[in-house]
Parts: sequence; structure tokens; C-alpha cells
Amino acid sequence: MKAYKPGARPGVRYVLALTALFVCLLIIYWPGFSGDWYLDDFGNIHENPNVHLRELTLPEISKSFYGMSSAHSSFNRPLPYLTLAVNYYFGGVDPFGYHVVNFLIHFGSAAFLFLLTLNILSLPSQKKTYAEHAWAIALLSAFLWATHPIQVNAVTYIVQRMSALAGLFTILTLYCYLKGRMSQIRETGAKRAPYGWYTAGILFGGCALASKQNAAMLPFSLLLMETLLIQTAPEAGQIRRLLKILLPTTLVFILLVFFLGGFEAVSGGYQTRPFTLVERVLTQPRVICFYFSQLLYPSGAPFTLLHDITVSTSLLSPWTTLPAVLLLLLAIGFSLWFAPKWPLISFCYLFFLLNHAIEGSILPLELVFEHRNYLPTLFFFLPPAIGCLKAVSHFSYAPLLRGFLVIGIGVWLVGQSHTTYSLNRLFQHPVAFWTNNVELYPNLHRPRHNLGKSLLIYGKVDEGEAQMHRSLAGKSSGRTTHKFITHYNLGVYYLYQGAYPQALNQFSTVLKASPLHVKTLQKMAELHLETGEGAKALDFIEKALSHSPQKPDLYITKGFILLSLGKIQAAFDTADRAAIPPATDNLGATYIRAEGHRLKRDYSQAIAYFEQVLNLNSKHQPALFALSELYYLTGDTVKLNQVLGDWRQTVTSEKIAALLTGYDRYWNFVGPERMRNIKQAVSAPISKAPA
Repeated sequence: MKAYKPGARPGVRYVLALTALFVCLLIIYWPGFSGDWYLDDFGNIHENPNVHLRELTLPEISKSFYGMSSAHSSFNRPLPYLTLAVNYYFGGVDPFGYHVVNFLIHFGSAAFLFLLTLNILSLPSQKKTYAEHAWAIALLSAFLWATHPIQVNAVTYIVQRMSALAGLFTILTLYCYLKGRMSQIRETGAKRAPYGWYTAGILFGGCALASKQNAAMLPFSLLLMETLLIQTAPEAGQIRRLLKILLPTTLVFILLVFFLGGFEAVSGGYQTRPFTLVERVLTQPRVICFYFSQLLYPSGAPFTLLHDITVSTSLLSPWTTLPAVLLLLLAIGFSLWFAPKWPLISFCYLFFLLNHAIEGSILPLELVFEHRNYLPTLFFFLPPAIGCLKAVSHFSYAPLLRGFLVIGIGVWLVGQSHTTYSLNRLFQHPVAFWTNNVELYPNLHRPRHNLGKSLLIYGKVDEGEAQMHRSLAGKSSGRTTHKFITHYNLGVYYLYQGAYPQALNQFSTVLKASPLHVKTLQKMAELHLETGEGAKALDFIEKALSHSPQKPDLYITKGFILLSLGKIQAAFDTADRAAIPPATDNLGATYIRAEGHRLKRDYSQAIAYFEQVLNLNSKHQPALFALSELYYLTGDTVKLNQVLGDWRQTVTSEKIAALLTGYDRYWNFVGPERMRNIKQAVSAPISKAPA
């Protein structure tokens, strides 16, 4: 095998390597392109008005910089949220486009990881050892990283674009810094530093920090690379220089904690966690060991979104805590001790541990998520790749044995790629996805809750309701408040079923624990609206608005309540509030105005507003029914046939009956007379208008 020469430009080899990488990743990630929304996708994207970009204007675009904040007080991961907003602009809430972008980010990360690794192996300190197999090592390492199933949640779980972008821009920063340093090393007499590379590195580093906070370890990753791989100082100073990295890292932790409000602010985040700060710190070594098991044995390890791990309450409970702590300390110690002899191997695993430091330490985050490995594992597979290629080279005298080794590497890649493909297939359907998670961890609350919710959505109501109730007996691993979400969702289910006493019981359970839970207050208002208790409904929606005055859907609900009470002008005023930027609901506000004018029998104005609703959403069923009645009442048979179009011919009579029942229950503010008019309009040919 020819040695890789940094000065050469093997363009064809680059194209072939990256094409093979792209095709392989496309095959194993293709099923995930039709994946659905999961967990935090809903709050961050589906229900987040800040990323619902409708116009490419600076005020609209800048809303995305605030993440999920309705107050727009401070930026939060602005770069990923901006890309999500652009996705929404072009594709709405169709997940396909989001998956395509996530995949391209992952491919970009894998491609630049290959180039970065190739340059690392070409450094003066590494060239003598690895130059002969640099190309193959870099490509195999990139393949092993990119096809590993532990990366699936960072790629196919849409909201974790944040982790993927942080990984991509970290790679780009390391690459630019390394290219700049290599330029300096080659041109020792140069008068000017390679400012272009360093400037690009600073920009990419800023993008990494703007993607996710765990990129804060980037400066120390650069120092680690500089100390172990680039500098050629005497070996005696190697450990001392490493300690100079670890001590500032500790200082940064202290400063970050202080900046966030001190240790009291950090410990305050544990109030809703089923574990304490000390318990989390004790548990994390076991979590790191769990990640190791997934990374080293991908075909047999459990991969899913939510994991069940026993909390460590002391060094001896469970008994695996102390061995895990000792193993972690030994890993750090050996990496430091052998750094002078094997600097590249030490760099790879110190990089892994260093970049787990933020999410695997004192911060009050959930205990375990696979996507947290996206950035730390960038170089995890470099030592195995080196070992594989060294072994193949070593047995060059035995072609048969060498052939078996090559086949073994292929089986390894195919095996973990198949696992990745299978996980992406699970993402296609929420019921299959959550069924798998429940089978892996049957005693965990959230997977069973989400399975029940998915079953309800897909019409398997009896099984879904049963799973939701069973989830309440499960273990809370993320937050102690998660079970109240189950009570809330059961309440919503009973509300839509018309089982008002059961809905009231579930919502009341939530409000006992969290009196200002805005969604529950809103649903209580809707419940009392449906039962004809307008005054009670108004009280609940006012409580919700006092806590979240920026949510436009609350004003829409209030507007409907005021319409039911006959307070038409007050409903109009409330609709105007819903249409005030930055969070707007023009469709809901327009619908309220249309209904108000219908109640006043101002048919021409009502028609104009309902037509605006259909212009905003051509499939808005309530507006279609309302317009059919108004065209029928005004004798406009031409427009009546236009608005109904092929609808009457394609929708079955049973479906029409169900839609009319739902309309009467949720949208009819006039009374029985309106339903009689609508039924006549949609079910019979129009020959003449009523007298």
C-alpha cells in the first residue's frame, strides 16, 4: 500500500472514498427519512412559534434565535433553531425535509472527520508510525464512527440536530486549526501566520458554541491536540503539559457554575429530578461504562431513546458503582501515563472523556442519552482502525489469514450498519418505536406513556388507554413531574371522547401538583366551554393567560369562550391580541371575527372573514362548513358548489356525519338552526335558496 503524501492531490481517491461513504450512509439512514416526530421534537419544532418561519425577513428570522423562549429575552442555540426555522419555511411540519438536512449534516461530519484524521496521521510526530496506512486508517475510522448505531439518535431524532451541528463545527474547528499549525510547521521561516485558517477556525468554533453548550470543551480539545500530537517537546514534560489542560478545565467548570448562578442554581435544577447532585455524579461513571459497552458491542447492546439505569446512592449501591469509578480513574491515569509512548491513543480517549465532562458531571440533566456521544466519539474508533490495519499488514506473509482479517473487518462494518438500519426503520412508526423501547425497559414510565399516546393517536383506543394507565405505575427516570403529563394526556383523551367526569379528574390531578400548568388550565377552560359553563371556562383561561401572556392560542380559546357568552366585541379584542407579534395566530383571530359577525347576522362580513380563513388554510373544515351554511342562506349556489367542490362526492356519508358531529360540538356557537342549514347545504343538491 502506498504511503499518503500530504503534498499530493489524489482527487480521484477522495471522490471515490467520499462517494462510498455517502452511499453507505444513505442506504442505512434511508428508512429514517420517513421517521416521525418524537419527544422534544414537538416542543422545540412542532409547537414552537419561534421556528414557524413564514416570511424571509430579519424580524421573522431573528425569532428563531431565542429557541423556545416566548419572552425573547436571550439567545438559545440560535444556529440549530435557525436551520429548523428554514426547514419549516420550506416544508412546514412534514418531517422529511428535516431528516434530509440532518443526514447531510451527518455526512458532512463524517467526510471532514476523514480529512481531519488523515491530516492528524500526517503530522511530523505521527507520520513515521502511521503514514504507510494513513489513508486506509482514516477512511475506516470515519466509516466506523459514521455507521455506528449510537449516532442514530443524533441524526434521526430531529431535534438532536443541535448535537450533530456541534459535532460538525467542532470537527471543522479542529481541522482549520490543524491546517494552520501544519502550515506553520512546514514554513518555519514564514513571516506571517496562516491567519485565514485560524480565522475560519474561530468562526467555526463560534458556530459550535451557538449549536450546543457542550462545545465549551473545544478550547481544551485544541490544547489536547496541540500538546499530544503537534508539539515535539521532550517527553518528560508531556504529563505536566496535560495537567495544564486539566486544571483550566476544572476552572472553566467553576466559572460556568458561577455564571449560571452558583452552586445553588445548579442544585436547584435537581428539585424535579428523581436523583440528587451527588447521586448523579456517582452514577455517571456507570453511564460512561454503559456507553463503552454500546460502542464496543453494537450488535448486542440496547439502543433506544430512553434508558433505565439504576441511580447510584453510594459507592457500594449498586455494587458496580465503585468498580466503574475505579475503571474511569484508571482510564484517565493510563491515558496520561502512556501519553509519551502512545500520544495518539491517549489523545483519542482523553478527548472522549473530556467531551463527556459537561453532560456527564454536575449539571442537572437526565442521566443517559445516546446522542451525547456524537461529539466525544469522533476519535474513539481511530485506535481500533489502527489495530485492524496494522494486523492486516502484519500478516502479509499469510494471505489466507490476512483474507480472514479483511472479511472480519467487513463483517464488523456490515453488522453495525445493519443495526443502524434497523434502528432507523423503527423511527418510521411511533407505535413500533415505543413498543421496542417498552420491551427493552418495561418498568420505565415514559416509554410506556408514549406507547399509549401513540396507540391513541392511531385509533387503538382501548390498548392505548390501558398502556397510559399502566405507565403511571412505572419508574420516573427523568423528572418526577413526567407522570403528570400522563394525567394530562389522559384528560385530553377523555375530553375528546366526551367523558367529562374522567377528564375533570385527570386535569384536577395535574393542577393539584402544578396549579399554573398552562396547558391543563387551557384544557379545563375547553372542558367547561363544552359543558356550557362559560363563566368557569373564562376563569381558567384567565389564569392561564396570567402565567403565559405571550401564547396566542390562549387568546384564541378565550375568544371562543367570549363568543359563547355573547360578548362579541370582547371576543374581537381578544382576537386582536392573538394577532400581535412576535407570536401570532392570524388564522384563529380571523376565524373568531368570522364567527362574531355570523352571530350578529352580518352575513357579508362573516363570509369575507371565513373566505380569508380558507385562504390561510384551504383544508380548514370548520370554515368550509360555516361558508356552506352562509352561501346556502344567501342563495349563492355558485359559490356553494365551488367551496364544496368534489368534497361531497368523495367523502362518505358516514364521514360527513362524524365531521358534522364534531363541528357541532366544538365550533357551533349559533345553535340547532345552524346545523340544520349546514346539513341541507352539504347533503342535498342546491336548486334554490330558502325563502
